Amino acid sequence: MELIIDRNGFRQAADKCIESRDQGELLVVVIIKIHNLHKINVTLGYDKADEVFRTAFEAVKESPKKLSVICRFSGSSIGIVVNGIKFPNLVGIGLERLLNTVSGPFLLEKQQIELQATAG
Repeated sequence: MELIIDRNGFRQAADKCIESRDQGELLVVVIIKIHNLHKINVTLGYDKADEVFRTAFEAVKESPKKLSVICRFSGSSIGIVVNGIKFPNLVGIGLERLLNTVSGPFLLEKQQIELQATAG
C-alpha cells in the first residue's frame, strides 16, 4: 500500500494503479467524507480533530482488502484506491464495513466521539 499526503500525489498514484492493473481486474476509487470534524475542531481543537482523523485513517488501513493507495484527500476526506477487484458485487459490502469503522466510536479526552462517514 502506498500512503500519499496530498491530492496531486493521490492522482498520480491512482493513475499508476489504472495503468498497471491486470486484464479483467477492476479498480475502485473512493472518497470517504468524515462529517462532524468541524465540531471537534471548534470544541476540542485542531490537534484533537487530527487525532480522530489519524484513528479513522488507521482503521481504514486495517481493512481486510489490500488497499493500493490511501490519502488524506482534504481536511475531512480520505481517498482510497483498491486495485485487483475480481468480484465487483462485493465492493459495496467492503465499503459499508469501512464506513462503519471510520464512523467510530472513538474515545477522545474521556469522551466517546461518533462520526458520520459517507462515500462517493
